[in-house]
Parts: sequence; C-alpha cells; structure tokens
Amino acid sequence: MTLHRFRAYWLTCVFLMTAFAASATTIILPTDEQLIEKSPVIVAGTIVRSSPVLIGDKVWTETILSIDRAFKGSVDGEVTIREIGGTIDDQVTKVFVGPEYTPGERVLAFLTPTPRGDFQTVDLYVGKFSEQRTLAGSRIWHRDDVTADVALVDRDFKPIQARNVQRDAIGFEQYVADRVAGRQGSNNYGVENPLLERDVLAASRIAPDFTLISEPTIYRWFAFDRGNTVPWYSYGTQPGYTNGGVGEVQTAMGVWTGYSSALIRYSYAGAQSGSPAPSSQTNGINEVEFNDPDQEIAGSWNRSTGGVVGLGGFNGVASGGNWTSTFTADSSHIQGTFRAYEISEAFLAIQDGVSPTAGIPSATLAEILAHEFGHTLGLGHSTDSTALMYPSVTGLGASLRT
Repeated sequence: MTLHRFRAYWLTCVFLMTAFAASATTIILPTDEQLIEKSPVIVAGTIVRSSPVLIGDKVWTETILSIDRAFKGSVDGEVTIREIGGTIDDQVTKVFVGPEYTPGERVLAFLTPTPRGDFQTVDLYVGKFSEQRTLAGSRIWHRDDVTADVALVDRDFKPIQARNVQRDAIGFEQYVADRVAGRQGSNNYGVENPLLERDVLAASRIAPDFTLISEPTIYRWFAFDRGNTVPWYSYGTQPGYTNGGVGEVQTAMGVWTGYSSALIRYSYAGAQSGSPAPSSQTNGINEVEFNDPDQEIAGSWNRSTGGVVGLGGFNGVASGGNWTSTFTADSSHIQGTFRAYEISEAFLAIQDGVSPTAGIPSATLAEILAHEFGHTLGLGHSTDSTALMYPSVTGLGASLRT
C-alpha cells in the first residue's frame, strides 16, 4: 500500500460557549461585544490575494489583507493571515468551518497574532465578515451563520437557523469603534437579510440520518478490518480533570470501542514525553494534545468570551482500497462497494485554559472528546439533536444514542 503525500485536516467541531449557567450544555456564538473584547486586532480592508502555500510540509492558505481602517491594534498597510488548509498538487489540507477569503473581497476581520508573526482569524469563520449590499443598496457586514456547519442559538438559547440577521455596516462599525474606545455604544444595527428563500430550500431537503466527514469521499480505518488496534497517546495534561484528562479520554474512547456492532478498536497506550507534532504534520502517532501545546487553536480559552474548546480529525491518509457497506443506512448511504481512503493517523487537541473551573465540567469534556473521536473515525455531523455527533454539546453525556 502506497502512502501518498496527502494530508487531511479537519477542524471538526467548534464549541462556542459563554459564561451563562447553561453554557456547559449549549453552543452559542460569542456576542459581538465578546468578539470585540477577545480580538487583539480588528481591521477592515480588501483581500489582495489568497492562495495555498507550502510551509515546511504543511499546506496553509496565505491571505494578504490591505487595511483601510484599523479599529483595534497597532497595524497598518498589509497583514498576512494564515489558516491551515489548501491544496498543492497531491497534498491536501481541508479545514472544517474555517474562514474563506477571496481576492477582491472587502472584509471586516477579527484577528489574533501568532508566534509565527502572522495572524489567524478569531474562532475560525466567526471572526470574518464580508461586505455586501442589500437590494436597496445599503452596505452590510455579512457572516453566513445559516449554512455554517455548527448549530447556533441566540442569547436566549433559541435556534437562529431560521433567521439570517446581518449587520448594517455603518452601525456595526460605529459599535466596534465605541466598544474599543470603552464606550457603551448602540447595538441597534441588526438587519434581517432578505435571502430567506435559501433557508426554506435548505429546510425542505431530506436530511440524512448521519454524514461522513467529507462526503462523497469516504475515509475509514482499514486497520480494524485487519484485526488491528489503533493506539492513542496523550501529550501534556489538562488541569482539573481525572489524571490530567486521561480519564475523560478513556471514557470517550470507550463509547466507541464498547459498541459491539462495529469493529472499532481504539486503545489508550499511555502518555508521551516531549513535544507532539503539529496536527498538519504526520509522525506515525495518534495524539491527544492537552492544553494545545502547538497552539493549533488561536488564543486561549476564556469563559467570559467563549471560543473554540477542541478540535479533532485525521492528518494521515493512505491510498486505501475498496470498502463494502453490507446494509443501507439511509437514502444517502446505501449498500454497495465504494472506493475509500485509509486513515493512517489522527489527532485531538483541547484548548489551553479549558478546565472545570473555567466552566467545562468533566462530563462535558468527555462528551466533547467522544464527539471528536467520532470525527477521527470519519464521521461527520448528525441532524438528530440528541445524537452524540450533533454539532452542539447536548448535555446527554458521552454515549451513543438511538
């Protein structure tokens, strides 16, 4: 079997939480106020270029933003934004719910500096707004929460998928400027986008019972078919959890290995010393990275402003072969023989600062880890709001539910 120079990287679940009492069981977007507070740099400008680049053996998308207004941070001229993801020849890195920048596009970007000297977008797609105009000609800042692959609720914990509320550009810019200057500001800038027909059409489609991580492409562990066990190792610790987080990892892993109807053979093989490899780089080890030692997730977890708690997926893919599904699961996943890539290496990372005292108790972390392990198995999200693979933390714990 040939191992191709093929990388697959998924930011598979964005856990956006706040300090509200129910935050441990609900994913909500940071409010605009929180997004402004947590972003070291906020700028408006035009995308000069955006293209994949190879840095070492990693594929990134490098975006050059020409600034015409800086709301926050000492920046001017041009800034470089680098996000993991892109395709160069046969080397592929795919980012789930990452921001996408298009040359010529005018954007309002909420950024954080990195140790590399460039910038990343705060909370993946959440920190990027695109300038658009309404049919009446008014300028708005648009963020596509409706089609983003995360489940969203508003501050009253009510679903917002049915509404596409955008931001009047002048009002939003004034609010950003006011908040940066320490003024209260007015947040009366919401505009209900008239493109509700898209939501109606999306709602009318028959949703599958489950999804694969990058359909129609199939990725799976052929090691299970060969009777092999896939070992996982941990790096570092997550303070406040059982054995530094190992207990929660084992609970989460047991959710899948305990499902007797499937040939899932994961095992926890112990702690590793030293430093883990970045998730976009293969090293032959399946890693659980506690406290985000490689800064895969921009910034640090802050209970008061929300953010990304964890990410996971696989970063090693071999050529694979044919795989036969022995039954029809639903209308989108039928019985038959399909071409599948073989997963050869996977990873999980938990953000630094995540702890029980920061609002994420042990049971919630175990549920998050179990969800992320599902992504490392090649599974995408479910539309069933009680399912483990539902995009939001359900609060039902680390268990498979039917």
